[in-house]
Amino acid sequence: MGAFDGALTASRFALTIDGVEVASFGQLSELSSAEAVLDATGRPVAASPRPRVVLLRGWSASLELWSWHQAAVSGSPAGRKGCTLTAYGADGKAVAKYWLEKAWPVRLSMSAAPGTSTQQLAETLTLSCDVMQRLAP
Repeated sequence: MGAFDGALTASRFALTIDGVEVASFGQLSELSSAEAVLDATGRPVAASPRPRVVLLRGWSASLELWSWHQAAVSGSPAGRKGCTLTAYGADGKAVAKYWLEKAWPVRLSMSAAPGTSTQQLAETLTLSCDVMQRLAP
């Protein structure tokens, strides 16, 4: 058996806020959560890194993510939102789901889409949050 036998596969990742899908992505390049490193006495050597999610899609004309990013940059309370990230299989059924508590877009970047010979544009969203929790799909 191979290392990825039985692994989940996803073709779409949806970001939902207040029950409304605000963005859909074709690629998830990172979903991570880590614990602080402790010294021999059990005290943290450094602060715990925050959970991080990095998503990629074709550049959209929608201003939803840009507005959210600007709210976060300005320090507005509207910059932190509870949201759900759901991964969908090719059949359209949810295969994985995460709750992101007090999430905010720490980075929103636009570039040429990787691996394209034309100037197709890509949008990369990097989210951080206070708490990440895996849910049943």
